Amino acid sequence: MKKVNPFLTAFFILGAYSITTQVLLIRELLVIFFGNELCLGIIFTAWLFPIFFGAVLGGKVVNRVSKTLPVFILLQHILIILPIIQIIFIRSLRLFLSTPPGEYIAFFPMVGSIFLVLFPFSFFIGFIFPFAVSSYTETQKTPAQRVSAVYIYEALGSTLGGTALTFYLISHYYPVVIIAFFIFLILANHLFLIPKISEKFLRYFVFGVWGIAALIFVTLSYSNLWKQIELITILKRWQSISPQIEFIESVNSPYQNLAIGKRIDQYSIYGNGQILTSFPDPHQSALKAHFILCEHPHPDKVLLIGGGISGIIKEILKHPVKTLHYVELDSTLIKIAEKYLPDEDKKSWHHPRVKIFVSDGRYYIKKCSEQYDLIILNLPDPSTAMLNRFYTLNFFKEIAKVLKPDGLLVTNLTSSENFVGEEIGQYAASVYHSLASVFPHILVTPGENLYFFASPSSQIITSDTDVLAARFVNRKIVTPYFSPYHFQLFLLPERVAFINKAIKNIHLPYSNTDERPISYFYNLILWDRFTGKEGKGIFSILSKIPPHGYFSPLIFLILFGFLYLVRNKNTPSQIVFSSLYSIFAAGFAAMGIEIILLFSYQNHFGYLYQKIGIIVALFMGGLALGAQMLSQMLKRPRYHWQKFLLGTEIAITVFSLSLPFLLSLIFQWDKFGGITEAFFMAIVLSAGVLTGAEFPLVNEILIQHGVPLGRSAGKVDGWDHLGAAGGGALTGTLLVPLLGTTQSCWFIAALNAIACLFIIHGLIKK
Repeated sequence: MKKVNPFLTAFFILGAYSITTQVLLIRELLVIFFGNELCLGIIFTAWLFPIFFGAVLGGKVVNRVSKTLPVFILLQHILIILPIIQIIFIRSLRLFLSTPPGEYIAFFPMVGSIFLVLFPFSFFIGFIFPFAVSSYTETQKTPAQRVSAVYIYEALGSTLGGTALTFYLISHYYPVVIIAFFIFLILANHLFLIPKISEKFLRYFVFGVWGIAALIFVTLSYSNLWKQIELITILKRWQSISPQIEFIESVNSPYQNLAIGKRIDQYSIYGNGQILTSFPDPHQSALKAHFILCEHPHPDKVLLIGGGISGIIKEILKHPVKTLHYVELDSTLIKIAEKYLPDEDKKSWHHPRVKIFVSDGRYYIKKCSEQYDLIILNLPDPSTAMLNRFYTLNFFKEIAKVLKPDGLLVTNLTSSENFVGEEIGQYAASVYHSLASVFPHILVTPGENLYFFASPSSQIITSDTDVLAARFVNRKIVTPYFSPYHFQLFLLPERVAFINKAIKNIHLPYSNTDERPISYFYNLILWDRFTGKEGKGIFSILSKIPPHGYFSPLIFLILFGFLYLVRNKNTPSQIVFSSLYSIFAAGFAAMGIEIILLFSYQNHFGYLYQKIGIIVALFMGGLALGAQMLSQMLKRPRYHWQKFLLGTEIAITVFSLSLPFLLSLIFQWDKFGGITEAFFMAIVLSAGVLTGAEFPLVNEILIQHGVPLGRSAGKVDGWDHLGAAGGGALTGTLLVPLLGTTQSCWFIAALNAIACLFIIHGLIKK
């Protein structure tokens, strides 16, 4: 039986540890920054850019170190310490920045703190890679194949680690405990690595360091300090978010961190640091429910998507509703709320007229065979791409299919009480015009929340306060929190006329769609405005740049590249430059295409967390498969690897250009059921294979042109992650909302087409 190679095991564990730490830190930061979408793009950049810096620097240092294995082991000891420190720091971050409870952290402090927090771990993840490659002295493999082996096992570890975290670990264990588990695996594997150090002094020294680390680990585990660290730091985070409320508990669901607090007799639930709802809150629940329900003359069958915890279900049932379907994405949210709900609200959840569906709202609508009189979207603002799906033209078309001819759709946005400025106006208009493209009759009601009432029938929506008051009275609703006179407060004729005219007259270049989710970018503009003067106006300026303006920097990139190539013609530097640019473009494509595929999947199929986890795992597996296929081909030295690199870049360019067409084609095959998803997963795997294949290929080219093994590994790993940093930062928060997915794919294709030009230039010169 073949023995397991401890080096390959080390790379595998390191990949799993790295991706697990990345996901856990992202989740921690999202709580502190209230789930802001821009925060996610900055996190990707702050995670990947230091890897580039560390890998390149590590590539330079590794060639000056004669014994790389002891350094490789000691670097892992640094990596096992950092995440615990980072989590402690993140959970105290708002206190360090003196940010008042409930306020967003401003742009530049947010950027600076994210880079400060993530830089150490990311830097050492990049720095360790060349040492891993140099320590792996498998004589049966070529130098490029050894680099590929480290890359492949790291990718496979990432695949398994991400999958385990998604499907099991995150729902069953605290983040600190999860990290402790991986620390144990790393320390256990060191027992097999340390004996391979040939020098006695170094072996004993490293073993001594390992012993100290192992003793600390065992002490923390035996004394149950891991859980104590978790609870103490959670309380620190709570003090920075809502110190005036008593902390009750915190749990992690697959979708978010949920925290429960209590003040007097009222509970509050926070999702990723931002308040989701408070209960019991009979006043607000009554205002919302009765204001909405009275807009429909006979709301027999009602669909409520989201926000059913605050008490609104109880109030809806006071109307002549025969059937109420409530759709909630997060089952953990339902379970934790039910522990603290008043008995009256619990009874309403189990009322014979009520049926609860644990599902993504969009997925439910797509698969729904029911017809509703009233559909209420009781959801947060479109502050993320995931939430934006519920405000797009595409979704409103899907809703129209399950809405009766005389039905009514209601949604809302946060606004200003008495003022509609440019930013708020664009934000509201992006949703209004998307609704207007589907529903001919729309009413917007003024206030801190803009309510949008939309219907295919002219006989349903009314702003006549007498009609609405009569409906309320005739339904014999008894409540101390709402009366017929409230309609006069909410629907002052001059304010209603003003808000509808103002929003209707704001013309935008395009609607909010799945392909171009502009509403959540307008939400970023509002966030930018309300977080203070730092960074004020950045996103507003970006929104005014025409689409071709985002392609113009590519011209300067071409000019700079050819200038460098001409100055270094007929030298190895020319080949090295074009090869490194190719891996940069491939890294950008890998991250950019992955984000586009994730957006496309959740837009079409819904936010099915397990399936999203499978997509990420499949993509990472594709990277490993592509690298393995090329690694096997490296055994055939007769290939012209630069021409092969050109072919790979052409394939990535064509794939990027054809991706919108491919997605459009397979999404038309819904009638074939699972075949559509199978083809989608095949596209995901293909994207991973194509972009992963370049890693061993570029390493082979660099090594053939005189770049030492460790330095080549560092350069290629670094430029790959630099490209991924650009793809992660730009695609989700800028390119997709402003250019749309089609032009974003064109942008990715253009970056890789430039790589083709650089490679062709080198081949012609030869």
